[in-house]
Formats: sequence, structure tokens, C-alpha cells
Amino acid sequence: MASQPDTIGPSLFADSHYAPTDDALVARRRQMFERARAGTAEGYKTLAVYIASTQDYGALDSLLDILEARLLPPMPLDVSDPRVAVQLEVAMAALLDVSAVFRCFIAVPHHPQISACKTRCLEMLVERWSDVMKWLAYLLLNASSFANPPNILGTCIDTLLPIIVSAEKDILKEELLYLPYTIDYVYLLLCQVDKHTGKYYYLQLTKYGEMCAILNLFKAFIDSEIAFFNLLPRLKAVSPKTRKRIISALTVRAPQIAESAEATEAKSMMSAMYSLYTLIYCTSQLLCDPSLWTIFLEMGFLKEHGRALAIIAEKGHMSEVDPGDQFWKLLCATVILFVKTVVMKRTPNPTESLPSAMEGGILTSALRCLTHLDPTEKVTSGIIDDAITVILSYLPVEKVWKMAGSDDVYDALKDARRQSQGAKLVCREIQRTIDWGNDVYIGRKKIQVNMCSNLKHPKPKPAAPSGPFGMMQKAPEVVLRTCSSCHTVSYCSKTCQEQDWKDFHSRECATFSKWYKDRKAQNTWTSAKVRRGQLAYLEDLANEMLPPLPDLRPGRTVAGVRQLSSRSHNPSSAKSPPESYHPDSIISLFDWVSHEGLASRCKYPLAAYHRACWRYINLEWDPRIQQCVKDMEKDPNITLVEGIFMYNASLSMFVFAKLRYDAEAPVGQKYRVVNSAFRMGPRSVTEEIYGAYGED
Repeated sequence: MASQPDTIGPSLFADSHYAPTDDALVARRRQMFERARAGTAEGYKTLAVYIASTQDYGALDSLLDILEARLLPPMPLDVSDPRVAVQLEVAMAALLDVSAVFRCFIAVPHHPQISACKTRCLEMLVERWSDVMKWLAYLLLNASSFANPPNILGTCIDTLLPIIVSAEKDILKEELLYLPYTIDYVYLLLCQVDKHTGKYYYLQLTKYGEMCAILNLFKAFIDSEIAFFNLLPRLKAVSPKTRKRIISALTVRAPQIAESAEATEAKSMMSAMYSLYTLIYCTSQLLCDPSLWTIFLEMGFLKEHGRALAIIAEKGHMSEVDPGDQFWKLLCATVILFVKTVVMKRTPNPTESLPSAMEGGILTSALRCLTHLDPTEKVTSGIIDDAITVILSYLPVEKVWKMAGSDDVYDALKDARRQSQGAKLVCREIQRTIDWGNDVYIGRKKIQVNMCSNLKHPKPKPAAPSGPFGMMQKAPEVVLRTCSSCHTVSYCSKTCQEQDWKDFHSRECATFSKWYKDRKAQNTWTSAKVRRGQLAYLEDLANEMLPPLPDLRPGRTVAGVRQLSSRSHNPSSAKSPPESYHPDSIISLFDWVSHEGLASRCKYPLAAYHRACWRYINLEWDPRIQQCVKDMEKDPNITLVEGIFMYNASLSMFVFAKLRYDAEAPVGQKYRVVNSAFRMGPRSVTEEIYGAYGED
């Protein structure tokens, strides 16, 4: 969209009808305001010095007289009436001159005399603020009746912005910002739609640099501690319909901005990029309040913001005119903000919400940045560590994996891997994880992973022979019974449910139920489908990466020789360790959190793993897991596996599985899950895991 002209109407004092009677004073004021309207720092300083030295508060008082509410033209507005047209022109000029008064105080922030003058002017404005806001609302609601609606919106923004942007806290400014109609006006401005295009206004005014003027004002309110303190509660207090309208404006506006950017004009691309960064930043700040998350999610903001970044990234990539290094750096910063803050920190459950961002194209955007950035720049390692690697950690989730298999991602991977060794490595990991997903969610689709929680679940029947062309035979469907209270354990039959209640669940259900209710209320509960997918991934990795069980645990002696835990126990921070483990007892570890892609260790000493991890995370699951350890120590056909999956910025999902080995089973089915447990734990635990033992 082409830049809108910054037309400013005639100054108030150009019309003798509204001017003071003293001709010399009129001329002096006119001169000062004309200098200020030039928009230079020198002009604003000159006006500030004039008002402070002469104490000519009558200049501001005359402007506020014009903006009395009783002078509003009647509705409906008839701009063809010459008298109404003149009245509106003079009122708009008065608003711009009021703006100039407060801009001049920003230009000279710390001068004692000018600060006193600013206080007096703010007192005058507070007394008349209701009338000023009525004029601003009148102009905004009737903007479409004017020949140049963007100019009307620009005048409204010009009036509000200098009052918000101030280096000093001021109790009078706080009073203005505490008034609901001030905040309401900002939201109203955000929701304005151009009737000719049906899209939200995207004002590219020269005085606001390379950013939409509406978003510039909104960001000023977000960044002001006082304004934000009222902005957020007001969004929650309005009616549900109004709240959805505001959030829709923040959501739909993003792809509209990206689509408006002219790929052949570097300035247009930068303007759109600055605006997108500002929009996503403002959204991330509003999402500090978890209660707003559900509404934003209903509006599809993750997909739409991701789509906007993908659109502008593809425009920059395909354009014959390079948008410039700054464009790619800003896009990189925006992608990192979106992934690291919005998805990882603001989202209650990234596992469930990241697929929407992936559908929009966030991975493609990140890979395009990697393609165009200098490999030696710090920002390049930032896009790898804080965006691409984070997304890579979620690729084992089926819904995320599906979105990563698009042609757009494939093309972006092909281009990005050529840029540097680091890019090549991370792209290789992404492709490897996508291929693993093909094995798990397509190749093993007919192999049903066991989700029964009964530790005495009957041994699985021998695997069915492969079908024609090596395809797996579909396993019989098993309808799981999930505990209706805790939703944490499931059973394949009533018999298994009754057996497990007697053995374990009667003692743990109350605690599990509390966990479920708390996480469900916070939208942090991990669905059964995601957990099933994680377990299927572990079963596939075990069959692909673990050697035959006799090679994994050669020469294991019978149970009886014990190895004591050497680390002291702190009961306030960890679960008490068992008295001992068999010295040959090991666990195989598959970690998607600690490294770029999958890190594995096939033989991790179980005593060391308990000290590093289990004592912190097992909690009520510990009796089950210790029973599985005993089963493994007694049965040479049993092994243990732990998978660590990304959950959010601070937590990981630890998936424990007891696997049975069948040497006679077909390839890919020799290791099968027998039992499992799903726990949450701090990501810092993985640092201790790898502190003493590296990956294989």
C-alpha cells in the first residue's frame, strides 16, 4: 500500500474568528506553532521555551475551547455543508496543535521550568479531556465520510501519542490513562476497517517511520506501564462480542499486512516487517494473562501470525530485488519472538498449539531466514537455537510432524542446508525426524502400541506375519478404558482394571486426579493421542536403534548382587531412592530436549539415572516403575526405555516404557511396549543426566 500523505490543516490561529484579540500575540503564537508543525526537534524546543518563558497557557486554552463537545456538528455528518467543513477543519487543526504542545515537552524532558509548564498544561487537559475524547470519537466514527479517511485517523493518533510517550511518570497523565474511554478509544482505533477494501487500516505515515501508525500507538500503550495496567483489565471487562472483535483485529491484521507488502520495494517490505514484529510483540504482551489465551486460540491467531511470516518470507525469498540484510534480521527476530515467547512461554501447552503455527508456515519462515542470513552472524545461531531447534524438538508429535511434511518445508530445507555446516546439520536432523515420523505414523500405523496400565497385563500374542509386499498386518482393535477420575491410566479390559486397582491404582488415583484437574483447568493436560504417539515413537526407536537384547545386556548375572546409591538424598526435593539396583541394570535413553535433534544412550546405568532423574520426577509413579525394574531384573527378555520429549520452556515430558523382546518376531516388532508411565519434570534434570554421561 502506498504511503498516505501527511496533510496538516491550517493552524487554528490562521482563522481570526477563533484567535485572540491581541494581534501581536496571535502572530507570535502562529509563528511558534508553525515551527512546531514542521516536526523538527528544534521546532518543538522553540515552542516549549516560548510557553514556559511567557506562561502563555491561553494558547492551549483557546485550542481546548474549540474542542468543546457542544460544538460537535450534528449527526448524520454532512461534509458537503461549507460551515460544517470549516468547523471540522478548524477542529482538526486544533487537535494537531494540542499534539504539538505535548510533543514539545517530550523534546525538553528534564528542564525544571518546562516540567512545571507541562504540569500546568496537563491539568488543563485533564479538565477538558472528556470533550477532547468526544471529538476524537466523532472523527473516528465518521472517518469514512471524509475524502481522506487515513488523514483523519492520523490526526487522532497524533493527538494521543505524545500524551502516552513520555520519559517521566506523571500523576496527571495516569489520570488520563485510568479513564476507560481513553483505553476504549485505542481499541476502537485498532478495529477500524477500510470500507473500500474491507481490510483493517494499515497507515504508513512518514512521521512514524517504517511502521503502521495504528500499531505504533498501540505499542506505546503496551510499553507504558500505566497504560498497560489499564489496557489488559479493560480487554477482559468488555463484552465477549467486543473482546472477540478486538482479538480478531490483532489476528486477521497480520496476513493483511504481509499481503500488502510490495516484494519489489525494499521500503514496503521493511515497513510490513516492522509492523508484523510490533503486532506479534503486542499480542505476546497481552497473552501474559492466561485467561485470554483461549479466545486468541479460537480466533486462530497462531496460524494467522505464522501464515503472515511465511507470506513475507516467501516474498523476500522469491523477489528479484533483495529486501536487504536488515529485513532478514528483523524477520529472524520476529520468528524467534513468535516461537520462543508466544509458543513456548505464553502457550499453556505448546504440544497442542504448535501444530497451528506449523500449519501457518513458521518452520518455512525460519528456514528462509537461515538461507539468507550470514552464517557468521550471531543472529544466525539465534534462529537455529531459539526457533528451528525448538520446532525440531516437537516433530515427534504427530500433528507437528504432519505439518512439517509439506512441499514448502521440503523446498526450504533444500535451500537452507547449502548455507553453512550448522545449517546443514540442523536441516539433516529435521529431515531425519520427518523420516522417523513416516516410519511411526505411516509404516507402523497398523501396529497398535500397548497402553494398558496393568503391570500384570497378559503377554502379547506372537506378532502376526507380514502381509503382501512386506506390509504389517493390522492388529486387532483394542478399546481402552480410561480411569474416569484421573484420566491418567488406561486398561484393555475390566479384568486388567480390577487387577491394577488392587495392586497400585487405589493408592495413587486421588493424587493423579488432582494433577488432572489442575492441568485441565490450566489447559496444560497432554492428550491421550499425544501420549500414544510418544510411546509409539519409543517403540519404533527401540526397534531401529537398540541392538538385540542379548547384545544390549550381555553376561547379566542373576539378581542378588546389589549396587548402593552413592549420592545422599535430600527428602525436601526428591523421592527417596530404592535401597539398591542390580549392577547390570541399565536403561536406554532417547532425548529430544537436550540437543539439536535426537540424543541417545543405549546403556545408561540405572542407579546413576535414578540419582540424576527419577528421584526428582517419579513421585507417585515410583512404585510402578520400581516394580518394572524388578520385572526387568528377573526376566532376561525385558528392558527399560525412557524418552524425554519437549513440553514447554521449563518442563519436559518423561515417558517410561517397559519393553519385551521377542527374537522370533518380524523386523521392527522385536521390541514391544508392555507397560508405560508419563511424568512431567523440569528441563534442568536433563543437564544433570548428561553431566556425567554423554550420548552414544
